Amino acid sequence: MARLVDPERFPDAAELFHSGLFESAPPPSTTDPAQDDFEFGLEVVLDGVAATIARTNTGEFNHKA
Repeated sequence: MARLVDPERFPDAAELFHSGLFESAPPPSTTDPAQDDFEFGLEVVLDGVAATIARTNTGEFNHKA
């Protein structure tokens, strides 16, 4: 990707892709890929629940039934 991004046109993206962050995947947190998938999915769901609660508590949530 770093070769495809023009640093003059997209300086932030060029810096990001040249950082090497996207070169390899992080090591799994467990030896069981299914466990990693489950934990990721659970985190996504819980983040959504937390965001909904936060919006509800600040009055930003408009529920239309």
